[in-house]
Amino acid sequence: MFHLSVDLPTVLLLQVSSLLAGAMGIFNLRSRSQRHPGLGFLASCFLMLGFGGVIAAMGEFNVLPDALWTHLTLAMGCAGYALMWMGASELSGGPWRRYQRLVAAIPVGWILVGLITQFPLTNTPRATAFHLNACFFLIWSALIIWRDRHADPLRSRGLLSLTMLSSGVVYGVLGVCMLNEGAHELPVAEAFFLQIIFNFCIVLWIMSLVNERTESKLRHATETDELTGVGNRRYLTSRLPELAHTGWALAVLDLDHFKRINDSHGHDAGDRVLAASAAALKTELRDCDTLVRLGGEEFAVFLPGVSKDNARAVAERLRGAVAGQTIDTGASGHCTVTASIGLVWVSTPGQPWSHWLNLADLACYEAKRRQRNCVVLHEG
Repeated sequence: MFHLSVDLPTVLLLQVSSLLAGAMGIFNLRSRSQRHPGLGFLASCFLMLGFGGVIAAMGEFNVLPDALWTHLTLAMGCAGYALMWMGASELSGGPWRRYQRLVAAIPVGWILVGLITQFPLTNTPRATAFHLNACFFLIWSALIIWRDRHADPLRSRGLLSLTMLSSGVVYGVLGVCMLNEGAHELPVAEAFFLQIIFNFCIVLWIMSLVNERTESKLRHATETDELTGVGNRRYLTSRLPELAHTGWALAVLDLDHFKRINDSHGHDAGDRVLAASAAALKTELRDCDTLVRLGGEEFAVFLPGVSKDNARAVAERLRGAVAGQTIDTGASGHCTVTASIGLVWVSTPGQPWSHWLNLADLACYEAKRRQRNCVVLHEG
């Protein structure tokens, strides 16, 4: 085991400084990110832990009576890490809010037991309780951050979860050692030095996660059609590789006589038709397929990894899904709509997608020229 060249009071001072600096950093982030839940809890956690360290230092220098600072620091330490759990659970976005009352009861329990038994007056039991409480909440917070990664896949999640887990493990090992051997001869200074690093890393990954989520929301907003909720032309471009692969298909779909719907029922009714048609189309697609609105009443569908016959069958299902709707247009009653679909199946690789999109467009025009409400497969 290595030994630091600084004494424990110096390390504790650095620990308090890291906590207060973290609190200020998260409070500043919160002031610029009002829509991100949990930041208030996390900032309060660091602030409470930091002031708890200040009070502990004042107690060690006999500025405060033992009966006050020992109970107060244990209470602030236990409540601080409970706040970290609350902040992590809200920041993560999972269904964890229901457990907040239970979590809030844990530090209250520590406080009541301390007041009844007076164990905080002795250094080793107080330090053991603090370390085990911190271990419990940090590891639980790490598991929450990690568990919600599929619903909100951000790279910073793994780093934040790993840092919280590492911090919790260090607290846990030290707490168990204190429980078995007491605080004497333990590498407390080294452990607190590691916690300083963990504190800065936790704040760094929290900031990174918030920034990643903001960027993801902005990217989603620029690539999503606001009316229908499906992707737009930019989103389609981002999903398509530079060159087409053999065995992929692209369909262009145009709602028939859409101008008549606007003229007869109004533009609000037309918007309802577009939104309903997009929802109907999505029900016929796989997770790997891509549906976008190109503009107006025109949609496009990208179908990777399909045979020509399967692509045509999907296109027919899409046509039937649109035609099978009876759409409530509001005050103007109900209406139906059909769609003409142009389909291309990529038979030769190496051509840019603009080439195939143009062929699908031509096939769609051909479908509208014929009888509408049909699928035309371009055979080129």
